[in-house]
Parts: sequence; C-alpha cells; structure tokens
Amino acid sequence: MRASRFLIPALVALVALVGAGGAAAHDVVVITLSTINTPDPGDPLRKVYEVSARYADEGAPIEGGALELTAEREGLGGRVGPLQFTPISPPGQFEVEVRYPTYGAWNVRVKVTKGGSGEATFRQEILPVSGGGGAEPVVRIVLGYSTRDVTNIVVRVVHLGTGAVWLILSAVVLAFAMIRDPERPRRLASVSGVYAWAGGALLAASILSGVYNSLYSTPLVYPGILKTGVLLDLPFGGDYLVTFLVKMGLVAAGTLGTVYVAYVLRRWFRVPLPLPAGGAIDEREGWSPEKRLAVAAGIVVAAGVLIMLDVVVLNYLHRLTHLGAFARSRGG
Repeated sequence: MRASRFLIPALVALVALVGAGGAAAHDVVVITLSTINTPDPGDPLRKVYEVSARYADEGAPIEGGALELTAEREGLGGRVGPLQFTPISPPGQFEVEVRYPTYGAWNVRVKVTKGGSGEATFRQEILPVSGGGGAEPVVRIVLGYSTRDVTNIVVRVVHLGTGAVWLILSAVVLAFAMIRDPERPRRLASVSGVYAWAGGALLAASILSGVYNSLYSTPLVYPGILKTGVLLDLPFGGDYLVTFLVKMGLVAAGTLGTVYVAYVLRRWFRVPLPLPAGGAIDEREGWSPEKRLAVAAGIVVAAGVLIMLDVVVLNYLHRLTHLGAFARSRGG
C-alpha cells in the first residue's frame, strides 16, 4: 500500500516527462534554403529567398508557422530587417523579398517566430554587375579582409618593393658610369658581379608579382585584366587598359635595358683595370663602354620612374572604376 502511494505519482511524472520531451522534439524546426532569385539581373541588391521549414522529428511541414529574416553586413556594418516571410505552396515553403541597401558580404539569419523553434544562417555576397545587364558579378568590392585580401596586400608590397630596389640599384650604376674620376673602374667592378643576379632577381620578382596583380588585384574578379571585353564596358575601363598596356611597354624596355647593363658590366668592368681618358673607344660604333653603360642604365632608370608613375595612375583609375560601376548600378 505504502509502495503504491509513491509508485502512482512516479508513473504520472514519467509520462509527463516523456510527453514533454516528445513535444519539445516536435517543436524543433529545420530550415533549408531552397532558392535565391534575382528578379532583375541589373539590380543585384534585390533578392528573393525561398526556404523550407519542417519539423526535425518526422519531416512534416511546419504548422501555422512564421519566419523572419535579418541580415548584417560584414566589415563596415549595416543591418536589414526583421522581414517577415510569406507562406507559399506547397506547405512548409516560405518566401521573402529583400532589398539590400549596399553591396558587400551579408550574414543572413532566418529564425522561426511561430510554430516551433529553429534558425539557419548563410552568407550572401552582393557585387555590382556588368553594364550590359548580365547577372555575372564583375567588380570586386572588399568590405572585410579575407585571406585573399591579405595575400593581395603582401604581393603588392613585394611588387612595389622589389621594383623600387631594382630602380635604386640601376640608379647607382648610372651614377658610377657618369662620374669621371680614378675610382670609377673600381666602383663599376664592385657592382658588376652584383647587378647581374641582384638586378635580375629583383626584376623577376617584380614582374611575377605584377602578373599576379593583373589577375587578382584589378577592378575585375579573376582572371582580371584578361577580361578585356568586360573591362572596356566599365566606366574608365578603357583608360585603365591603356595605362596597363603602357606599363607593359615600360616593363619590356626596363627588362631589355637591365639585360644590356648586366652584359656591359660583365664584359668590360668585371676587373677594375684603368681605362684611357674617355674610355676605350669602339672604332666600329664610336661608343665607349662607359657611354654604353650610362645610356643603358639611363633607359632603365627612366623606365623605372615612369613605371612607378604609371602604378599611381592605375591605382587612381582602379578607384574611379569602382565608383563608376557603383553609380551605374544605382542608376547614377
């Protein structure tokens, strides 16, 4: 008798716990993103999301449910919502239209507000599109650092740093070739063995990093400058391409000049032998080794200075291209 007095309440409590656990499990809703639509390809800021909401235990559609969407922009901040989903057919499907205020990477959150509990998150990156109205994003907008952005910065530093040291080394050779004093042969001999490998290595590093920049660090997404047709369609894109081609011509001139400077140094100034006043004359061409060296080094230095100025113009046009694409996409 005494045992039954405690057994009955215990059974009632156990049934209640089991029932509560089942109810709690039935309340859990799994949200799945079904589709992301862009109704107007020329307006990428407008998106329509369709999601599926079903109970986790049996997969049945949520009953009498309600969902809401919020979104926060990475990097510079910004918020959208909360926006309410609209139920559509079949049961368990919901739809919402979102108008983002600006481009960038957005962290989107969908939450059940009625009929259960559950939420889902996903990342939406919104970029401007080409002026022709296509849906393909062409301009890269960075509003928060990623691994690729850090890599781009490092490569830019390598590109400019190696180019600057190459320019300084060539300027030193030019100065040694132009200063006429008894120490000139010794000075030129001291750089003859260094310039060939140091100048070549610096120039090679600058060129290789420049190739990377032309693919990953232009106004366009990869493969960057190779998307010539798309680039020409962007505001200031033609100016950017012409400036880039001018830079390529200057790099070619600088490369040929560097090779010739290394050749002259290695042939005539490897050993610091005193030369006659005015240098040893090449009767066939009438040019002394010093004059050959000075002219070649002068071409290299001039090309290097113009390349640096060209890079400044490219960076400015890069910004104008972004601003122009942004204004065009907003109807400006």
